[in-house]
Amino acid sequence: MSISGLSVYANSSSRYQWQSTQNTGSSSSSNRTQNELSGLTSYTSMASQISGMVELVQYAMKAMGLSEDSRVTFSQISKYQQQIEKEFDDALKKALEESSLSDMSGLTFTLDTEGKLTAAGATEEDTKKAQAYLDEHPELAEKLVESLKEADLELTENLKFTLSSTGEFTLASGSTHELQSLLNEETELVDSLREGLAGINVNLDELSLVFDDAGNLVANEDNPQAYDINNWLRQHSELETLLKEKLEEKEIALTDVSLTLPKDGGVAINVASDNSEEVQQALRDQSELGKEIYEGLAGLGIDPDITFSMQVESDGSVTINSSHPDADKLRQLFKDNPDLTKQYAQVQALAGIEDARSAMQIDPSAMRTRLQMETIASSWFSNQSSSGFGTYSSSSGLSLLTGLNMSV
Repeated sequence: MSISGLSVYANSSSRYQWQSTQNTGSSSSSNRTQNELSGLTSYTSMASQISGMVELVQYAMKAMGLSEDSRVTFSQISKYQQQIEKEFDDALKKALEESSLSDMSGLTFTLDTEGKLTAAGATEEDTKKAQAYLDEHPELAEKLVESLKEADLELTENLKFTLSSTGEFTLASGSTHELQSLLNEETELVDSLREGLAGINVNLDELSLVFDDAGNLVANEDNPQAYDINNWLRQHSELETLLKEKLEEKEIALTDVSLTLPKDGGVAINVASDNSEEVQQALRDQSELGKEIYEGLAGLGIDPDITFSMQVESDGSVTINSSHPDADKLRQLFKDNPDLTKQYAQVQALAGIEDARSAMQIDPSAMRTRLQMETIASSWFSNQSSSGFGTYSSSSGLSLLTGLNMSV
């Protein structure tokens, strides 16, 4: 007797199915465990089949938290089976979802001066998964370093970047980028600068600010309003002080820095000694490499459409059979999540009750005759009216009422 076809899960975005099968033969019976109860599959007599049913019901009652002297119906067992099947469905679905990165857009990457590529994600778990992938594929960092060398660019500082699904690298580091980020955060200070200069009728479109040899932030000497601008800047030196502190920290020469005030607002900064533009251009030429990295990370999870069969072995382990490319990942998932294996074994054992009842469909009188032929007392049956449930207790075992249809 096989126990099969436990469940199918499906929704609009993902689908998986599994099937449980039992081995037949005496070896299965001798290796029966509490979860598997595989001995039921080797019973040949009606008496031993009923005995197996008793064991299954006893197991169900224990799983349901009922005492041995409790009363339980097949309907209650069926409902409990459906409940734990749903719990297994939900647990497996969650495990499949968590096997992949939750937010690819939240990933950032850093290529350090030693040529090591590291990842950071929106969550700690994403970071761990992405970093594990990069560590398994060091050739990706090597290709990236080589592409910069081919562009005659020396890796003198860590490069931080993001990656799109099309493989486009976007640099998020470099002196210009970091200083610009600083200015973007100082909205109140920048707005004050723009409003103050506009208040003395300065044409902001033509304005460029630089540091002179004395370290003062001044208007470009070619600007006809330089005197008024410089006088205003001396009285409002907050921006100058902020920039000088940051430039000193990054060891950037003041004379390498210039500022402009774009029409759309804010302040734009440029660092002459910064090669981030050249780096960005070199990265733009590596879209194929970027796509390789992105697709590798996107493919970390297990395909939710995977189809597979499962079998609980006598030692409690689970055998996964599937021709899907992600089969090995799924096997590892069950190894890493022993609770899933435990849940599945419970679902399988309880499903055996319904299978056994279906397999034992037989006319009550024929069942009685067969039991008598097997020298089993006819007291297994009462003379009461037919009913669709059985009861079990440690003293009397399983009582099957007259007219019981085992498919009920």
